[in-house]
Amino acid sequence: MKRQSIFINSQSSGSILLLSVLIMSMVVTISLVTATLIIQGISHNRYLSYGTAASYAAESGLEGALYALRKQSLPANQLTGTNLLDNNSKFTIQASTSEAYIMTNLAKDETLPLDLGDFEDLSQTQPITYLCFHWVNQANSRLVANWTSWDQNGQVNPVCNSGEISPLADFQGGGPYNVFWDCEQLGVFSENTGQCTLAPTSSLSYQVKLTALGDDINSLMVIAFSAMPNIVNINGLNNPNQVSIPNRLFVQSTGVYPADATDQARRTMLINGPLHESNAALYDFVLFSQEPIVK
Repeated sequence: MKRQSIFINSQSSGSILLLSVLIMSMVVTISLVTATLIIQGISHNRYLSYGTAASYAAESGLEGALYALRKQSLPANQLTGTNLLDNNSKFTIQASTSEAYIMTNLAKDETLPLDLGDFEDLSQTQPITYLCFHWVNQANSRLVANWTSWDQNGQVNPVCNSGEISPLADFQGGGPYNVFWDCEQLGVFSENTGQCTLAPTSSLSYQVKLTALGDDINSLMVIAFSAMPNIVNINGLNNPNQVSIPNRLFVQSTGVYPADATDQARRTMLINGPLHESNAALYDFVLFSQEPIVK
């Protein structure tokens, strides 16, 4: 009787087991990565929808604040606060009718009007007697300031002119850019000299127009002072003579959705500019025609 021997290749069976484990690990890894991507996509889509609702809430707050300030003449301190909307979103308003300083750009020949006073109530005095400017130096950029003043009796003084202000000012400010300063006293017209040599007083209200000449003026900064500023401290915006610029609109609206959850989306909108809408100079040019103009 013959004996038959059966040999089992243990190495081969171990390789199959190892291959099975590797395949299962790959399947699990791919499943986890796919699930993570799907969850992130769902979360991203949710945040997009949350962000849209938060943006609408911020816009609603901004429009309501503008209407209340310009049309209803409500004081800014009555608008500051949080309001809850019907769709479970909310907006928070921060509003002010003055600014510590103005930062803007002026294109060539563009004019920036400033109302330094309450023209509906001339008894309300303002302390501004100096305006200081600086901007990023450009070869041909110049600035002209024209201003008219009113006293408390409504008497209008003749227009004064600063002449052309160039970047080569009396003193230079610091910072990473080639920036120069110039300060102009808001003098009052003198009939004796025929020039604006009278010292300004706090009982006057001013309307100032700043016009860019020669070239665009970038990063124009305007600061107001009640007396000649300290040249050393002017860059720090902490000069003791610095005063806020009145009749400037500043509204910041922050929308949040959902309002009652910890997982929220936030959107912020900001607007600043003149408090009162101008009745003149609404357009850069005017067309005159003897015939009807069809748009």
